[in-house]
Amino acid sequence: MRTYTLYRDFSVEGRDISGVTGVYDSSDEVPLSDSLVTGISKLWKEMLEDAGKSGGVLYNGQLVNVRGVEEPFDNLTAIVFGPACFRDYITMRIFLDRTKNPADYGISDSDLEISKQFTVFSPSPIVFAEDKFIMGIKGQKVIIGTGNLGFPGGGYTERDKDAFKSRGISYLAPFGLMVRRQVVNEIGTPENLINKIQVLELAGSTYPGSHRSTALFCAVNTSDLISEIKRRKIQDKPLEAWEHKGPYWFVPKDPDIVSALLSAQEDFEGVPLSDKHASAIDGIGDTRLIRTTGKACYGLFAIGRHLFGEDWYQDQLEKHKDHVKISYGEGAFERVVR
Repeated sequence: MRTYTLYRDFSVEGRDISGVTGVYDSSDEVPLSDSLVTGISKLWKEMLEDAGKSGGVLYNGQLVNVRGVEEPFDNLTAIVFGPACFRDYITMRIFLDRTKNPADYGISDSDLEISKQFTVFSPSPIVFAEDKFIMGIKGQKVIIGTGNLGFPGGGYTERDKDAFKSRGISYLAPFGLMVRRQVVNEIGTPENLINKIQVLELAGSTYPGSHRSTALFCAVNTSDLISEIKRRKIQDKPLEAWEHKGPYWFVPKDPDIVSALLSAQEDFEGVPLSDKHASAIDGIGDTRLIRTTGKACYGLFAIGRHLFGEDWYQDQLEKHKDHVKISYGEGAFERVVR
């Protein structure tokens, strides 16, 4: 069962990204107990040693963590952030998934409840070109999700890049800037070809094996050409193009095709895509069964609702109720909806 928490719904139509802002509080850290600090340090040391043996490298990057949602004015939503580091987030995710036995590291049940407060943030664009949206298979270099289908353009928000302080006041970069940078870096779309950005939902995955992060799902309309996206993927190789090994999939705005993608997931109904549906998806090749990342699974529901309406969305939730559950008002912070 894939479980998610919806923290903020911006309606079927969505909201222009200028109507969502970030507030960064550098003092709002997750309160770690002594036992958590000890357990995190022990596991992180093991992870560093394992990475060294395999020739890999782990960086304790500085991230931003979602701490709340506020509505200061009509048509303006403020997402409140605090600091978090990759080490704390990734080790707590391992403990929550019980990939490692928490008790072996001195981690108690109350510690695990604290660990649920690590909900690091990632803008998650769903990019359109020529009336099709772009998906791709995750490459070998990603930490989680290798071989799974995702939406190019997502990524953790890094504190050093996206948060700054001026005259003693902390700020977070505008979300539109973050989304544009991710699209440029991963897909290579020139910034001047990125048009309207609509924010759809703020939601996070909570099931074992998922990123347990909070994503701001956005529909990004571009004037880019599919032929150019393919060419750049091979020739220009955008900065973060390695995250999706290629070729990209270009999925038509068709309710039957998006429904078929949901049903074709191996951990859902596992109904193979028909040749008719598969042939309409540029880049899919011989693939007929898929497995999406946690964010991509939710993103298919979100973008389908945006494109095809509430009835389509509710029908899909009912159809897949044994595989997907979306909760409201549960999790590390309360959902606020006007």
